[in-house]
Amino acid sequence: MRIRNLRAGVAAALALAATAGQAQLVEVGPNIIVDSAGDDILSQQPNDNCTLREAIQAANTNTAVDGCAAGTGDDVIGFDLEPGSVIELDSITCELGPEDNNVCGDLDVFSPESPEALAIVGPVEGDPASIIIDGGSVLAGGDGSLVAVDCSAADRVLHTGAGTTGLALSNLTIRNGCPMFSSQQGLRGGGVRAANPELAILQLQDVALMDNAVDAGSSGFIPLSGGGLSTEAPNVTLTRVSATGNLLIGPNTIDVRGAGVDIFAPESQARTVSVSDSDFSNNLIDVVPVQPDEAISGAGLSIAAGVETAAPFDIDISESRFEANTLQICSPDRADTSGSSGTGCFSFGSGGFGTVSGAGLDVATPDSVTSFQGQELTLSGNRIITLESPETALGLIARGAGASLTARDLDFGLVGVEGGNTVITGNSIESSDADVRGGGVGVQFGSGNVLLIDVQAMGNSVSSNLNDAGGGGLWLDVVELFDQQPTPPGSVTVSGSVFSGNSASGANLAEAGGLGLRLDGPEVSGPPLTLSIDGNDFSGNDATSEGGSARAGALLIVADNLISQGLGEGGLSLTGNDIEDNDVVAGSGADGGGVLLDLQAGGQFGGYPVSLVDNRFADNTLQGGTGVAFGGGLALRSRSLSQLDLTGNDFLGNSVESLDDAAGGGASLQLSTAQLGLAFNAAFNRFSDNELTGVSNVIGGGLYLQADGVTSGAIIGSQLAGNTAAQAEGFVAGSADGGGAAVLLAFGSSDGAPVFRIDSSEFGENSVSNPAESNIEIGAPTGRGAGLLLQVADDLSDFDGVPTDFTSAGCLDVEVPCVSVVNSTISNNALSVPNGVAIGGGIAFGAAVNATFNNVTVADNQASGGGNDSNGGGIAFAPSATAVLANSIVALNSATGIADDCSAQDSSIGSLGYNFISDTSGCSFNSAQGDQLGNSDLSIDPGLDELMFVGEALTRVRLPLSSSPVIDAGSPDTPTGEAGSCAAVDQIGQDRPQQGLPEGAPVCDIGAVEFVEDLPPVVISPIADQTRGVDDPPFTVDLSDVFADPEGGPLFFIAQAENAMVATAAVDGSTLSVTPVAPGTTSITVTAFDNAEQDTTISFEFEVQPANGNQPPQVVGGLSDQFLPVRGDSVNVDLNGIFEDPEGDPLFFDASSSNENVVTVEIDNELGILTLIPGEEGVAVVTVFAFDSTGGQTEIRVRSVARSNGGTASGGGATLGGGSGGGCALTDSASARTDPLLWLLAGLATLVILRRRGTPGRR
Repeated sequence: MRIRNLRAGVAAALALAATAGQAQLVEVGPNIIVDSAGDDILSQQPNDNCTLREAIQAANTNTAVDGCAAGTGDDVIGFDLEPGSVIELDSITCELGPEDNNVCGDLDVFSPESPEALAIVGPVEGDPASIIIDGGSVLAGGDGSLVAVDCSAADRVLHTGAGTTGLALSNLTIRNGCPMFSSQQGLRGGGVRAANPELAILQLQDVALMDNAVDAGSSGFIPLSGGGLSTEAPNVTLTRVSATGNLLIGPNTIDVRGAGVDIFAPESQARTVSVSDSDFSNNLIDVVPVQPDEAISGAGLSIAAGVETAAPFDIDISESRFEANTLQICSPDRADTSGSSGTGCFSFGSGGFGTVSGAGLDVATPDSVTSFQGQELTLSGNRIITLESPETALGLIARGAGASLTARDLDFGLVGVEGGNTVITGNSIESSDADVRGGGVGVQFGSGNVLLIDVQAMGNSVSSNLNDAGGGGLWLDVVELFDQQPTPPGSVTVSGSVFSGNSASGANLAEAGGLGLRLDGPEVSGPPLTLSIDGNDFSGNDATSEGGSARAGALLIVADNLISQGLGEGGLSLTGNDIEDNDVVAGSGADGGGVLLDLQAGGQFGGYPVSLVDNRFADNTLQGGTGVAFGGGLALRSRSLSQLDLTGNDFLGNSVESLDDAAGGGASLQLSTAQLGLAFNAAFNRFSDNELTGVSNVIGGGLYLQADGVTSGAIIGSQLAGNTAAQAEGFVAGSADGGGAAVLLAFGSSDGAPVFRIDSSEFGENSVSNPAESNIEIGAPTGRGAGLLLQVADDLSDFDGVPTDFTSAGCLDVEVPCVSVVNSTISNNALSVPNGVAIGGGIAFGAAVNATFNNVTVADNQASGGGNDSNGGGIAFAPSATAVLANSIVALNSATGIADDCSAQDSSIGSLGYNFISDTSGCSFNSAQGDQLGNSDLSIDPGLDELMFVGEALTRVRLPLSSSPVIDAGSPDTPTGEAGSCAAVDQIGQDRPQQGLPEGAPVCDIGAVEFVEDLPPVVISPIADQTRGVDDPPFTVDLSDVFADPEGGPLFFIAQAENAMVATAAVDGSTLSVTPVAPGTTSITVTAFDNAEQDTTISFEFEVQPANGNQPPQVVGGLSDQFLPVRGDSVNVDLNGIFEDPEGDPLFFDASSSNENVVTVEIDNELGILTLIPGEEGVAVVTVFAFDSTGGQTEIRVRSVARSNGGTASGGGATLGGGSGGGCALTDSASARTDPLLWLLAGLATLVILRRRGTPGRR
């Protein structure tokens, strides 16, 4: 609906009508017109004008007042005033006491006889400044001093009283209001107080609430609320409302809410709040609370209900901004005015849990069913500050600097729509002693659904000098609230959001730099909870506690009770998230540089699935102090899992550093579900270049897996490469284990024998380093399993700090293998323990392992210990271990002690045949048919290529060379993977067998991968000849669409241009880029190489044309030689008729002189004039240029020779540029060339300067 300027002659206003007991909106014109900007108090004599106070009184009483028409029931007040008029209210006569009859002070709206509604509409639609109503308060202080308000000549601006059913304000500014007197309900509403019981609806549209205040002054124990607006209306609509610079201040306060706007529900009644396109900024709460269990909330906007108010609350906020609001408590300056000892904050929180929340936005409906939908919100630069008190207020909680929400049953959505995001940035909580949560947003609820979509939470922070801090970006709490019936929530979904640059810093504990979710509810059964964290970006977040523990740089999900009974089939999923460059720094224990899933809750209803799919954990760091540090990228702990799926994830370049023990450079998984049994599946994951460093014990450079109660488990198609586990130098003893992975298992019961399977995976180029010194009391340092350490429960000794309280056993049946390794490559791993014992350069197995190997390659691993204290360069089996090998290679490994390839003293190592072992001297190996075995006297070589990628596989392999003895040397039985036969496919997915030797039927090869004769790359789509303009962007093509490797392996490319003056060629990865340089044609040659260095070359022609077909300027006129007197007058030459651009573009000119002692030149480009200024006698050549910004370049030269005696030049005045002339000829020396500015050398003129000799010379 449109509100037109009354002075233009048309008026339509928004009014409220009470119909059948319900408030509704109607469109009517103003029936009472304000024509004076004065404030005639009602005791004055009539003066035939209509002020706003008189207009309101006319509406209140339905009688004419002075010059105002009588009200008619539901009234609309309009204005016949100049836009921008200021109405200053008269509060002087009200100093003796409060009054609510509209006599003076604030404007009182009431209707004691019958329910009525009122609308006040400014004259200019959409302009809050069209009418300004001023309450008269004056702001004092600032610039770092105590903020104060002088209310001595002020009052609140507007107040609704008995009988008012609705109030609508439009196109108004309400400023400088400050209530003079408090009631039993406290000081509420500095600008507007709309809270009478009959009020059903409040609507503000295009209204500014500015610089209003509620000041407790010297009064004690006073509630404060609504600096700009305080209302208890059940239906509130705010459209394009600006609440800025409003204040709630004072010492000795209780129950403080809403410096900008406060919306409160004192009783059970259905409520709706709608806010759109509004601003809440630079509002301030600065108070000293003096009573425990108090809430201080909502410096920008507060929406609250009483604890016992259980009616539904429906809140919708869209396209609104909450910026630079501040909520501060216990300020020393403010406390000094309280008259109490110390800071005046001594009792706050000491008798309960005081709460400070929502500097920007606070919603507190703890006993209500609440629906909150926030769309395209901006929460920026809001601050909560709680300053130090003499006694630590241990019960104080600070939550949600940007926004805080608390509800029993919550349907919560915070989303971006139609391309817009909800932005949460630069909010902060700074506390000396509070437990702080949610720098950007804090949410606390008992049950319901939470939806966060397209949210950007960036640069938010929480910090506590003496307490805990969590959720630098967002914090979600699922808790039992008040008398809530114990039903678990339904779902939490976070999708498409960004959490970047957030931080949490706490004295005792810092957690969840980006996003934190804590589940701590009643332990009862109920519907499942589903947690979905999908497609989000977590980057550059941090959690820091220099003296305490810290965890979860990016994301924390922690469950105490509720999750144990609530997840069920719902489970937890993390899918497609990017978790990069997050940090955790701790003075003691540390967990999860990127993510911590702490699902430790137990209980009879335990057991739920967790899945992590296609996530990227990269370059996260974990720095621990005196406690154990777990998981550089990911740490997961659970005592209730039924299933864990880890699929398609990347763990790249994460690191753990600890002053104590450390585990899991890439990821640490600690799983315990002995009661229910656990299914664990890790497929197609990459653990690469992760680093683990500790001063005592370190375990699992890439992956640390500790699983109790496993009924089935697998690592499939995964790469663990380039990871390191290292004990820091300069320390004593200790162990370093599992450079690629450390797997500690205890098996649970199942229908069949449980098996942990490693299939089609690579453990390559990992390292373990333990430079520690030996110690008589502690013993020698040790290192085990540079590629892989695998132990089961019977042989598990406690890793210091790691809870290994397994309730299950090792292999349940000693006759049945419980570990299977198939189609996997363990290669180029290195174990170094210079002062101690090195065991298993490739793999180290514990004593209770009963394992099978089929089609496994263990090659070129190293174990180096002090003196001869190393064994099992390839594989080391602990005493009593049992293993059977088939179709496998163990070769080219080395150890400084005994057993280069295999160490198996006091162990039973059997063969199902067709193995290749370079040196069996360290193994008690029972050979079988088809085995090729060497020994210490005669080691044999399997003839393997380097570790390389082949095809599109995620893992690298050691391909047999064409002369390798392992080709066609595997089991001749049909490949099924059973009874000693080869596996049906190899590590990279090729069917077995492949044709290896040229004669005979194909037989599978020994080792993880089949040999296929390598062929050069083939061309599948040639590149056609190309034509480009000189200013065109580079021509690009993906060479993987041009070439293919017949074996499916990777290709590498080079490219070259025959003439780099015409174009340049470059390759980045598989992308060829050809960049035009200058017009012409050149040949581009591209060569593709495969892993075997076979190559294929193609070429194509690349033509470069002038930019957009542009032609250079042309010479169309003549420029003759000039003869000038020595130091005589200058000569002007008009260039406009000499040059012309074929495309009609404007031309610009320049000129130079070959001898400036003879002549100097000037150019006027606005007029196109060349000025020649003569000097001393001589000859100079002047070159004139014409150019445009898009054409080519042409050079035209001419030479004129001047006579030494001062006669005319030969040729009778040569003409340049094609004009007539007797002598000099023109030569066109070049065609198009291109530069950023394209110049045309248009002509050369020879200038002869003649000295006067008694008679007038000629020019």
